[in-house]
Amino acid sequence: MTADRKALLRTASVAASLSLAASLPSLAAGAELGSDAVQHHAVAVAAVVEAQLTPAPVLEDQKRSRALVESLLTARKMGRGDVASRAILPINRRDAVVKGLATNLPLAIGRQQSDLAQALVREAEAVFDPVLDLSLGYDRQASYLRERLGTVKPKSVSIDMPAAAGGQYIGNSVPSGGVTPFDADPAGSTNYIDPLQANFGPYGVHRRDDFCAIPFASCTDLGKPAVRAIEFYENGNTNPTQAEIVANNTINNGHPIQQVTMQLGLTQELPWGGSVQVTDQTIQQRIYYDANHYWKDGEFSSNLTVTLNTPVPFGKGFGEDNADHAAIRNAAIARHQADWNVKDLNNQVLESIDLAYFELVRQLEILGSTVENQKMAIDLRDRQARIIKQDPGLVTRYEEAQVKAEVSRAEIAVEQQLQVYLSASVALAQLIGDPDARTGSAIYLPYGYGHDLEATRVATFDVALSTARLNRPAFFIADLGRQSADVALKLAQNQARPDIQFSASGTLGENGSTYGYADPGQSQANLVNPDTVNQSYTLTYTYPWKNRAANAAVDIARLSAEDQEIVIRQTDGQVRQELATDLAVLQGARAQETHAAQETKLLVSAYDSLVRQLEAGLVGNDQIIQALRNRISAEQTWIGARINSREAETTLLYAQGTIANVLPSQLAVSALDQRRLMLLADAGHLKYFGAEQVGKAK
Repeated sequence: MTADRKALLRTASVAASLSLAASLPSLAAGAELGSDAVQHHAVAVAAVVEAQLTPAPVLEDQKRSRALVESLLTARKMGRGDVASRAILPINRRDAVVKGLATNLPLAIGRQQSDLAQALVREAEAVFDPVLDLSLGYDRQASYLRERLGTVKPKSVSIDMPAAAGGQYIGNSVPSGGVTPFDADPAGSTNYIDPLQANFGPYGVHRRDDFCAIPFASCTDLGKPAVRAIEFYENGNTNPTQAEIVANNTINNGHPIQQVTMQLGLTQELPWGGSVQVTDQTIQQRIYYDANHYWKDGEFSSNLTVTLNTPVPFGKGFGEDNADHAAIRNAAIARHQADWNVKDLNNQVLESIDLAYFELVRQLEILGSTVENQKMAIDLRDRQARIIKQDPGLVTRYEEAQVKAEVSRAEIAVEQQLQVYLSASVALAQLIGDPDARTGSAIYLPYGYGHDLEATRVATFDVALSTARLNRPAFFIADLGRQSADVALKLAQNQARPDIQFSASGTLGENGSTYGYADPGQSQANLVNPDTVNQSYTLTYTYPWKNRAANAAVDIARLSAEDQEIVIRQTDGQVRQELATDLAVLQGARAQETHAAQETKLLVSAYDSLVRQLEAGLVGNDQIIQALRNRISAEQTWIGARINSREAETTLLYAQGTIANVLPSQLAVSALDQRRLMLLADAGHLKYFGAEQVGKAK
């Protein structure tokens, strides 16, 4: 342990001791800790700090890789400006995964779908929440009087019309002769009539057209009677006449009816189907018992109504399979499906990022191997140049051209591999959302991946399959689909039953048209002694002829349930095939890695031996070039096998549905980080990164 680390641990120990000492007063009353207890807790805190500091990351590989990439970019400043100007962004596996999870848009949409499904569950369950209705109203009904008043009257007419005008007499009595004087008193005359009424005169016939002039002496040359004039005058000898028309003088003794109504209703859906509704209505109204008085203590009256509507047992809509319960179950199933869909999407994102990261590591390692091969080819050329300088006859022109061609070949390989590496960097950037790297203006440089390439998973097919059945979201999604189909089938069977509905209603009423109560409380309390009790009961039976539509719906739901059983078997077969393929690839990659490592070691040794023999002139260029090619091929094969093995493990984790459960612990940087993840998982904060359920071999 270095001096700095010891000092840090001492500081942490002292800080822990001070923190514990400060917290002592908050302990139970009378409880005291001695110096040994304080020291014990201080040592425990120091141990945690030690565990956190122990796995501190080492950046030697980052520095080495960065120097390699920077040297390549610097060497191409003149020829490839698009490459030389790019910035280098170091990234480890943990950072790649964290960035990918934070910026992946489909994953963000999936999380929103999960929240939406949870809201739909709350909406479906709300059907059984009681519904409260409150309404306030004011009604006014008034009756008014209409009056007819005036002093204008028509002038009385009492004439004996000549024969030329029809010879008809108009008046109450036949005078002895001649015409009644015009200035006769209309009020006292027996001939006081109203010529404006429809039928006037002693004969009760229409006479308006039977006079031609007022006054007149004769009517000559008349083809038919005609009205010439009607005269009126203001009757000064008669008092004005007045008449009243009453619209309704029997309601509330001539006062307007004014009502203030408060209505309170409560509706409750019943678990077995149907509903019950309770409505309470209180009315405030002044009832006048004569024209000027009302009873002040009798303004309030109430009515209480209870209504029940329910299907009968074993009928349509009754029981736990009715439409309301089916909606709640389907919403809950959809919520679980949304959660598993998000977890499956989470697994897909993690698999894609992990594979892309290891692909970038592969191309970086191969790039390093290719550059090393170029250096060895250049060293071979320089060695040959020294030999030619010492004795030109020892190297033929063919051998010289052969070495130069190998150097050119190595340089081309470096250019090609650099481009492949840059493409892998952009591919990773597309997944983790870095805009600079996506556009090619920056280059990702993986580092700290040495321990990530170590093989960690060993599994048999039976264990992998049982583990997948416990973790793979596809199994749960398929099973939830079957559950949803079962809910639909039971609902269809419920809806195919005869529809028998029972309704009952009862009202306790108080008659406020005569008298009421002094306040709403008295009115409500006296509903136990109502003025009226109204009851009604209804039983209805409905059943379509042959019920073909409902029976067809049952058949459709049954076929859908059978389809879901097939989907479950299909999912099982698909996962079996994936596991078998991934296990074969993993085992093959590990075997290839082992053999490639041995082959690489042997070929490196052989090449070094040939180089020493080349110095002694015991071997030719053909042998050394072929050995160099064999060496680089073996190295790249070994690199590819290592990456293939690690990628196969990632693919196997996805096939088992455990990549989201395993990856966080693999990416933890310390024991304290591991503990933190465990605490977060126990607290339910890692909803889509739960603990792995490992199956057992059958």
